[in-house]
Amino acid sequence: MKKRMVNLVLAIGLIVSMVTVPVSAAGNGEEQGEKPENVRNLMDYPGYDDVTDEWAAANGWSKNGDNGYLKTVDGILYNLDFRWTYWEQYLDPKAEIYDPHWFITVKDGKDAAGVVEIPGSIDGYPVLTIGSMEQNAFINNNQITEVIMAEGVQEIAYHSFYNCDSLTKVIMPESLLYIDVAFVGNDSLKELTIPASVKWVVWSSFNGVALEKITFEGNAPQFLNGRHGLVDANLTINRNTEVYRYSNTVGWDNDNWKNGAAISGTLGKEYKSIHVIENGDPPVVEASAVKVSQDAVSVKAGESATVIATVEPDNAADKTVTWTSANPEIATVNNGTITGVAAGTTTITAVCGKASASVAVTVTANEPIEPTDPEEPDNPDDPAEPEINLPFTDVPKGAWFYGTVADVYEKGLMTGLTDTIFGPNDKLARAQFATILWRMEDEPAVAFEQKFPDVPDSQFYTKAVLWAADAGIVTGYTDTGKFGPGDNINREQMAVMMFRYADYLGLDTSQRADFSSYPDAANVNSFAKDAMSWCVANGIITGDNGKLNPQAETVRAVCATIISRFCDTYGL
Repeated sequence: MKKRMVNLVLAIGLIVSMVTVPVSAAGNGEEQGEKPENVRNLMDYPGYDDVTDEWAAANGWSKNGDNGYLKTVDGILYNLDFRWTYWEQYLDPKAEIYDPHWFITVKDGKDAAGVVEIPGSIDGYPVLTIGSMEQNAFINNNQITEVIMAEGVQEIAYHSFYNCDSLTKVIMPESLLYIDVAFVGNDSLKELTIPASVKWVVWSSFNGVALEKITFEGNAPQFLNGRHGLVDANLTINRNTEVYRYSNTVGWDNDNWKNGAAISGTLGKEYKSIHVIENGDPPVVEASAVKVSQDAVSVKAGESATVIATVEPDNAADKTVTWTSANPEIATVNNGTITGVAAGTTTITAVCGKASASVAVTVTANEPIEPTDPEEPDNPDDPAEPEINLPFTDVPKGAWFYGTVADVYEKGLMTGLTDTIFGPNDKLARAQFATILWRMEDEPAVAFEQKFPDVPDSQFYTKAVLWAADAGIVTGYTDTGKFGPGDNINREQMAVMMFRYADYLGLDTSQRADFSSYPDAANVNSFAKDAMSWCVANGIITGDNGKLNPQAETVRAVCATIISRFCDTYGL
């Protein structure tokens, strides 16, 4: 099913246009209320039928009107529908072009309690707004104490947290753009930090809030005189609130701000307490946690396993991970690849700044490898065993995978886990497969850019994943925006990446085969059907004991076979 993500650039473009709306338009209900006719006809737009009733029901969503669905997650009611975000509808009322899209709104959290976490997405669709004009979200909820918003949330709408008297802490994401009159009447909320991403704040957003300190991490936001895009307002807050901002940000030092003239107290008196943190940028975000893809690993002596470390939060300034072994005589580690040395147990630690995570490692004595039946049946078209001697002790001549391993090794596409260990039965991670395709392109240089929150700089796979993303070969997970470098790749994911790579090379990918005769053909996800059909048509994937096994995780020997067949098909 096609997944539409909001076009943030368009949304920002629409919002920016608000600054041309004259202040004299205040009170003109006709101008504020009229919308082009296309606003009222959402069903005429392509993409309206992206979400079907069948999909919704299968994923726990219930019908809500003509174009919406409702779902409760962790006690909070969410609304999935096809429309515009709040500012797209109201901050530029004269716009003639709108881009409706599927997204999720927090509709009702009045029964939530304690610490509330708002996710960035649900079932692949983004959670963009908390409340809206008609949905007051958590209004009058005296049970919630803390709110944590995930990256992706863009708006805190009107009265979302009105009179939430027990609310003491709100953590806002770097994706947040807009804050409406959301916190009025909160007696327990003493401090707020406004992320640098916030561009627009309604003038009375913090009026009547018992704030003692509010910190703006970025440039001066635009304060709106109302909720219809009118500008040149003063920020209204409690006169006892201390306001902090950083000196190396812009917009605060003009004549309107430097003496605090643009801030007024609740009694209408001029408020002058703007504290400038001199010669300071917003604080560097340090790593708060390191998560590992496996917290326990068992390997044989001479064999290896790869563990991927992910640093949180996503906007941490330094995500460099250092790996150490408590006992290198039992197991060594190199950039997340753990290699057994001798039988015993030890601990591998991944460290980033002050945060760390540990992996319990058990190494068992190695035993001679006996040939096993291949997951990929031998194919007469597979390359014959080259006349080369492989250095790997676990790839004996006569093994079903010897020829294909030799082929990809000779081409420099797959190397060993160590100088003598190939690891034919080890699972292959998504980052490792991206690296194979990158090597097929002779490892092009790539400048680091944070395309995925879980792909930091200076990892063995960083350049490969970034190149693959630029080439359209990988896109990451639609529900999280992450790549999942340490996730084991399955057969249909491998097929999709190869298919996209072939398109990137300009190769003929028109071949298709009917794979419906396979007993598990229905298990192939819609996003992978073309790629799987192409693989079957070219003999790149021939089946696993009579099945396609699209979701089966792939081991290195099978990967070598599939890549070898792909190269052979196109003479690469």
